[in-house]
Amino acid sequence: MKRSVRISSFVLIVLACVSLDLASKDLAAQQLSGAEPIILIGGLFRLQYVHNPGAFLSLGADLPAPVRNALFIVISIGVGVVLTGYCFVSRSVGRLEVLASALVVAGGIGNSIDRITIGAVRDFAILQLGSVRTGVFNVADVAITVGALLLLLQVIRSSETDGDGMSSA
Repeated sequence: MKRSVRISSFVLIVLACVSLDLASKDLAAQQLSGAEPIILIGGLFRLQYVHNPGAFLSLGADLPAPVRNALFIVISIGVGVVLTGYCFVSRSVGRLEVLASALVVAGGIGNSIDRITIGAVRDFAILQLGSVRTGVFNVADVAITVGALLLLLQVIRSSETDGDGMSSA
């Protein structure tokens, strides 16, 4: 994959994802703030606006706000710099890694914008299938999760092949 294509693809994915994340959070704040939860698709999907001071599953929510926000922003910046640098510099980066890295970076940017502007992340969606229920999440969280899973898939695929491209199994 040519460097210019890698960089432009990465930037476009990040811009699109951050824009979608912020627009969905603004819409959720306008339509759901102070309202009763909206139950959709027979209870499979629930819309409920909340401010989440923590990270995934409210991790770190009990930390003092300045420490918590600084910690999560620094982690997002660190991960973002590493993934961006890898995609921009490495010659062996493929399409899957560009997509995955851009999704993780975009999710980190979207949630960091919330932390900087309001001191918490705006979440609004819950999935429930039977007794299994997610925490409240947003588009940035989906981007981070999908990106991380794709990166993990790439690592697993890479570890299954040896130096000559043949499967080691």
